Amino acid sequence: LLCDALDDVVDGLNDRLLVFMPPGSAKSTYGTVRFPAYYLGKTKDKNIICGSYAADLAESFGKKCRNLVATPEHSNVFPDCTLSDDTKARGEWETKNGGSYKSCGVDGSVTGRRGDLLLVDDPVKGRKEADSDTIKESSWQWFKSDFLSRRKPGGAVVIIQTRWIEDDISGRILPDDWDGESGDFMGFDGKIWKVISIQA
Repeated sequence: LLCDALDDVVDGLNDRLLVFMPPGSAKSTYGTVRFPAYYLGKTKDKNIICGSYAADLAESFGKKCRNLVATPEHSNVFPDCTLSDDTKARGEWETKNGGSYKSCGVDGSVTGRRGDLLLVDDPVKGRKEADSDTIKESSWQWFKSDFLSRRKPGGAVVIIQTRWIEDDISGRILPDDWDGESGDFMGFDGKIWKVISIQA
C-alpha cells in the first residue's frame, strides 16, 4: 500500500500524501532514505527538500540517502543517477544529471531553494513536544508559510509521521471529521490528500 502510494508520487499521479505509522515501524527507512533515492533515480533532474524536527536528524537522513545513491547497486539500477563531484555534503548534495537533495530542520530556513518533492519526516520529536502549544503553532507556521512556499509548480508534498496528538500539522491539513482511516480527503488547501494510516 505504501509503496504503491509513493510510486504514484513519482509518476505524478498524486501530489499530496500523508503517511501515519507507529514508532519503530521503519517509516523513515522506507519513506525518507530509500524513497528519495528511488525518486531521484526515476525522475533524474528533480529537487528534493527534506525537513524533520531537528536539523541534525534531517541531515542524517540526507547522509543515508546520499550513501545509498553512491552504492554500485543503485548505479546498476539507475546508471544516469550518480553523485556530483562538486556537492556531497550530508545535508545537501547533487547528482550529475541535475537532481538535488537539501535537508532542514523545522523552523530552519529554506529560502532560495525550490523543490519538486517536499518531504517531512516527523515534524515533532515526541509526545512532550507535541503537547506544547508553542511548538505546534511554530511548526504549523513553518510548514504553511515557509516550507510549502518552496514547492515548485506540479511538485509533491509528502508527510511521514507518528501521530501523537490530533492538532499537529497533519491534523490541521485534514478535515475535522477525519477518523483515522486511509483514503482520499479534502485538505485545508482545497486539494485532495491521500492518507495511508497504519495503526499501531
